[in-house]
Amino acid sequence: MQADVHGHGHDLDQIAHEVINTVTAISGRAQLTRRRIEKTAHLSREHIASDLRTIEEQAARIGALVEACRSLANGMAEEGVGETLHPPSSRARPGAE
Repeated sequence: MQADVHGHGHDLDQIAHEVINTVTAISGRAQLTRRRIEKTAHLSREHIASDLRTIEEQAARIGALVEACRSLANGMAEEGVGETLHPPSSRARPGAE
């Protein structure tokens, strides 16, 4: 089971890395668009459409990554290794509801 936890930990690390990259891309594109709007009295529809398309694509990518996390978590639960990845403070306390 320890090998399974290690393998899943590596998978989760890769997914986290991809989420961070994607959020950075969305944030960067949004900042670029905002700066263009602030500096320019007239911003072409093409620039706005292109930037919004990039933001939409990256948001869809995050959605796919979240689904991959869900799938991985479900697999871990089926294998009985998910409990080992949660810190004690996040586990349900006996008698607490």
